[in-house]
Amino acid sequence: MDHLSWADRHLHAVEASIADFMGKYPYTIRPGDDYTFDEVPMVMSIGPFVPDPNWVFQIGDALHNMRIALDYLAFQIAAKNGVTASEDKIAFPICDDPQTFASTTGRTLKGINPDVLKEIEALQPYQGRGREQLLAALSRLENVHKHRHPLAAFPGVDSFAYWIDNDPQGVVKVVDINRPDGPLVDGTEVQRIRFNGNSQAEVKHRITYQIFFDETVAGTKRLAVIRSMKHIRDFVRDVVFKKLDQFA
Repeated sequence: MDHLSWADRHLHAVEASIADFMGKYPYTIRPGDDYTFDEVPMVMSIGPFVPDPNWVFQIGDALHNMRIALDYLAFQIAAKNGVTASEDKIAFPICDDPQTFASTTGRTLKGINPDVLKEIEALQPYQGRGREQLLAALSRLENVHKHRHPLAAFPGVDSFAYWIDNDPQGVVKVVDINRPDGPLVDGTEVQRIRFNGNSQAEVKHRITYQIFFDETVAGTKRLAVIRSMKHIRDFVRDVVFKKLDQFA
């Protein structure tokens, strides 16, 4: 699993860089300029810190090495299980439906032992809506990075919570205006707080941010870069390799 080790190196590097960046608190919320005594808009505030431009390459390299690890596994399996396909066509299949799987493996794993093929098919994304979808995410993201352009990633709100202090009568009203789902934009209003004469009340916030992929994967929500890449790596290492190593 040498390529998985290289994937881990890239993953750890970008994780450390993102953690260092987030440790500078580059994103906060602040009162908007048009506040009054009774009403305060809360808006996004983006600091002067700039994300590392190398992130996109480290992310892409990590995903690429995970994909290569699967193809190397397929090559090792092919050598021991009757595959007659030419070496330049052998690859690990990641397919969205049984028909595509049959046609793909007819080319890439032609002649493979049917029992081994069943084990590979059991890991395909169309087998369920659980962890199998991680292979679909890997395939989609790695194809974009390899064939189209470096993967874009943007900062976004991961969790957003607030609470109100010193408001025993419950007169303060907080209206959610917008929870930024896409790239954060300075000055975007996210809340409006109406104090209704309670000048002693204080609204406090706890917000966490993540870097998200700017690529949608069918059937999934937006993907946080580090979290989703760790899940993909773990699935490849702990499920795919563990299940198929016996045939390699």
